[in-house]
Amino acid sequence: MEWYQKRTNKLLKKYLSGKANGAEKKELNGLLMLSDEEALYRFVDEVNKQKGLQGDVSEDLHINAIIARSDKRRTRRRMLWSAAAIVGVFIVLMAGLFVTKNSNLVLEEQRRVVGPCSPVIFNPELDSRYFACDIEIKDVFQKKLDGKDLGTVLRFNNIEFLQKHKGVLQIVDHTDRRASRSEQRYLTLHTPPKRQFTFLLPDGISIRLDGGSRLQYLLNSSDTSMVYCRLEGQALVNVPKMQQGKPFVLENYNSQLFTLGAQYAIRSEIGYTRAVRLGGEVSLATRQNPRAVALEENCNAMEVYSLMEGKDKGEVKDSFSLASIDRATALNWTKSIRRYNDVSVRVFMLEMERWYGFKIESMKCLPADRHITSSVCQEASLEEVFAAVEKSGVAIYHKSGMWTFCPPAGKLDRDLENITHSRYSIPSPKFASFWR
Repeated sequence: MEWYQKRTNKLLKKYLSGKANGAEKKELNGLLMLSDEEALYRFVDEVNKQKGLQGDVSEDLHINAIIARSDKRRTRRRMLWSAAAIVGVFIVLMAGLFVTKNSNLVLEEQRRVVGPCSPVIFNPELDSRYFACDIEIKDVFQKKLDGKDLGTVLRFNNIEFLQKHKGVLQIVDHTDRRASRSEQRYLTLHTPPKRQFTFLLPDGISIRLDGGSRLQYLLNSSDTSMVYCRLEGQALVNVPKMQQGKPFVLENYNSQLFTLGAQYAIRSEIGYTRAVRLGGEVSLATRQNPRAVALEENCNAMEVYSLMEGKDKGEVKDSFSLASIDRATALNWTKSIRRYNDVSVRVFMLEMERWYGFKIESMKCLPADRHITSSVCQEASLEEVFAAVEKSGVAIYHKSGMWTFCPPAGKLDRDLENITHSRYSIPSPKFASFWR
């Protein structure tokens, strides 16, 4: 580039003195316009071949315009380099902020994590060590499984139980669909406390059960127009779109969910149901509203509380609540660390009760406005969970092998305000007629 600059300066000096011929003017014009050496060499070679232009002075060279264009290019380059430098500084600053923020998040979670887990930013799935289940047909057989039992683990008549992957049990029905149906039976799938399992039903339906949950799958149904299950606990349901429009009906304590193809998370306790639509189309029906309400894009979640009303509190009435719940919150229970950010202590304890397998005698004395922020490790002990609850200002008492929020000295019957629902036992509703 040193030669390029010297040649340009020499031709400029010759042009300004009025001694440059036509070929030199063309060469100078090219030197000022070109920016790389290879193109410059090609241009000079081309000019040297054009001997006839040496005496041609008819083409005027607008030196000011050429210099202006050259300055404009230099200015544009400087602006691009400046912009690149600014972007680079911005990226470095943002990276620093990201690292600082994530470090703060790790430190914050480290302060509130319950159990021996290390705080993590990207929360992994529950460890495969926590995969186990029981399968049972009443008065016929019962078998316990864990993630180590691979291959065909059991076969009963025409039903085969196959575990190809850890924690996933495929149920294969070899029954001839054209044959007459034998006696209807329920296959019960149960996950013990602090264990989970995924079940693949014959129709391709996938159901992942949380710890302490129970699923009843109807075998040899006389109504072959639908697939029917009952749920107690918490589950992630994935129903592929049925080829022939066969609906999947999931019944729980106080409602039913109906879909022809959807993914949703459901939690069912006595007197309480929460369903969160994650994709597809799903509807929820209750005793008071058997027509079913579709969960939409913006309001993808519904909570149903069953309330005892009437003079003698013998009448059951359902209370509805629509909300929008993100996927991470709905599937919090599937992770190795369950994160709870300012959630109701009541909701928190209901989930812990099922996961750890303990019993709460009464929540009657627990104010509804108490909240907790905590991260529960998959390996956390029950004592550590109770300690986190007590840090939120809520006392827990042990009584006759169960737990209560009511202090001793005969205060279990005290009525408190702001109680949104009561825990009680109700018969399982029969909604099959709704879908016929």
